[in-house]
Amino acid sequence: MKSKRICVYTSDIEALTGKSPRVSRDLMSQVGTQYQKEKHQLVSYCELAAFLNLKPEVVFQVINNLPVVQEEE
Repeated sequence: MKSKRICVYTSDIEALTGKSPRVSRDLMSQVGTQYQKEKHQLVSYCELAAFLNLKPEVVFQVINNLPVVQEEE
């Protein structure tokens, strides 16, 4: 079984938001600033989900190319 990623890249933000590569890089920078990350530190899917006000499960599914399952409320 392939291991699952927990760190986010700008291409993941592009897939998640539909934004351009430039806007995705800016968003990644904003998340890093929000969580006081140093340049060498990575952004987790939980941090991105909190920043974008999304469910962490959805972000995890998108970055790992899993089918997004909608839960009924």
